[in-house]
Parts: sequence; C-alpha cells; structure tokens
Amino acid sequence: TTMTSDPGNLNDGVQAGKAIAMTVHANDDSGHWVRGSADNNNLKVVFNGREVGETSSNKGVYKYTLPLVPAGKYKLEITFNGMHIDHSPHEVKVLAGLHQFDRAYCHEDIHLSCDDTVAVHRSGDDCHLNVLGATAFRDGKHVFRLQIDGLFDPENYYLSVGVSTKPLPKGLTCGDASTASTFASDGDAWHRGDKTKSGTGWWKNGDVVSLTMDCEAHTLTLHHERTNITYSINKVEGEELYPFFYLY
Repeated sequence: TTMTSDPGNLNDGVQAGKAIAMTVHANDDSGHWVRGSADNNNLKVVFNGREVGETSSNKGVYKYTLPLVPAGKYKLEITFNGMHIDHSPHEVKVLAGLHQFDRAYCHEDIHLSCDDTVAVHRSGDDCHLNVLGATAFRDGKHVFRLQIDGLFDPENYYLSVGVSTKPLPKGLTCGDASTASTFASDGDAWHRGDKTKSGTGWWKNGDVVSLTMDCEAHTLTLHHERTNITYSINKVEGEELYPFFYLY
C-alpha cells in the first residue's frame, strides 16, 4: 500500500480564521484505493506538534481539517507506519485573514457588529475602552492600513492602535497598558506604559495611517500618509501579538 497526500498549495499560504482541509489517499500497487489502510493508527497527521484526527474517510480517502491558528509558519507531518510520506514534513504558511475583533477581549461598552469586523464606542461617559483583534502575529512582517473617520473632537477625544499580548485587562488607559505598544491620534507613541512624541502629526478625519509589525526585527512602525512621516517603536516583543485598538 502506498500513501499520497494533498495538503493544498502550501507555498502560497492559507488564511488564518479558515480551517485548512487536506486529503490523504491510500492506494495499492495497481493504483486502486485501499479501504482501512489508516486503521489501527497506522496513519498519523501532526500539525504544530499535535495529532489531528480524521474528519471523514471513504474508499481509502482520508480527510483532515487542521485547527485554526494565528498567522505564522507551522510544521505539518504525515506518516504511515512511522515513516514520512509524500515529501513530509511540510511547512504551512498561515496568512493573516480578514480582520475581526475578539469578543472575549472587548470592553462591554464597545458594540461589535454581527461579523465582529466593526467596533463602535457607544458609551456616553468619559470612558477609556479597548478591544483586541482576533488574529495574532507570530512571525514575519504584517501591515494593516487604517482610514481615520468619525473623530468627534480630535483635540479632546482620540484613538490609539498597535499591538498587545494577552491577557489584557478591560478598560485600561494607554499609560497603564504594560502589555501594549501603540500609536495615538494625538501624535504620541506608547510602549509598555512609556510615552514619547512620534512626530508624525495629529490624525484628522480622512487621514490614512499604516502600521507594520515586523516580528523578526521586533519593531512596530507607523507611517502617516498625509504628513509622510514614519516612526518606529523598538523592542516590541511577545510570542503572540494581537492588534490593539483603544478608544477614548
């Protein structure tokens, strides 16, 4: 019996937030499907160090759905009777998917849309509210671009964006965010509770800013497109860094 796998196009990467489906085929020397070849735990699929159980099997075709994981690179091993098959192990590149907020790390006074892609500060009080993104950055370089809209009074109310580790207390201010590195709309840069002036300028409605998280260089960089000024925060470290949004 021979085994071949079809883990998909791993070189192009797969999106985080979507299950990764793959198929393993069992064939005899004549090329026919063999039933039961994976019985008795002869066939093993291990993703990110954890064994994955099959979701279905039919006529020697065994299908697996790999777990949801943050963006990054992961090891996929496929073995039969203890031997790697079909160029195993593979490297699976998981890309950041559609941005969504994490309800488990969202202040109760922030309203999230049904698909968790929109967050609205709905409190009439003078509140500092925060919410984390659902997809973490583990390695590589990640860019997210933001258009500023709906700043009620830029000189007295502001927002801040960046990255943070988990867990994160709800309702903390930027100065208390010892887990976060962020850029604020008043031009300040915060890194684990310490404030500096970024020199990138105040944000106005209609402005576009881009943030780049370089996990290898441990830097978070802001580029303000209207002022064309760039500033970087160094020593941004964490095994998993989540997009951080702070609303005031």
